[in-house]
Amino acid sequence: MGMVIKIKGAQQVWPGGVIAHEFADGWSADGKSKVLQAMRDWTEATGGLVTFPEHSNQKFYIRITNPQQSRCALGFNGQSEIECQIKDDANVYVTALHELGHCMGLGHEQLRDDTPAEVMLNIARAQSDGSERGVAFQMEIIRSLIQMKKSDYVKVGGFDKASIMLYASDAKRISDGDVASAKQLYGTSA
Repeated sequence: MGMVIKIKGAQQVWPGGVIAHEFADGWSADGKSKVLQAMRDWTEATGGLVTFPEHSNQKFYIRITNPQQSRCALGFNGQSEIECQIKDDANVYVTALHELGHCMGLGHEQLRDDTPAEVMLNIARAQSDGSERGVAFQMEIIRSLIQMKKSDYVKVGGFDKASIMLYASDAKRISDGDVASAKQLYGTSA
């Protein structure tokens, strides 16, 4: 079983595993419902080690916005409000699982030093113009990121091709490796 990489440092773990949330304006009822389902799925998968209550009086929380592009900070950073951008589109549930994984502290699976070459090549093709030069350029970027990020990440298990944290994958759910990494971050190894 493969597992995703995780960030180093307890300072980037949400205190008590509590990630309070609020939605910005502009969300469809269906999109909001799917993001909330992703939160429930992470809570269930971690056995309650990570929870996503609605923001009320918590000092730290995420504000979920609906931008043109999705992204979220990697782990807890001490700011009282952290923006988590999740695009409200046909893939909102899967995108929410991925971005909430980042919020919890999970990094991209492809930034491991044991990422198979064919996975890196598929990602490079997807992020380039398709030309040989474009693919080669993207491969160099990926290799550089792996080297640069090595000291920021801790590997948990082997490479996980089913990870929700892997670019260019067909993952539609949280993998066993994702769960093991989250549990290691928030209190229990799988």
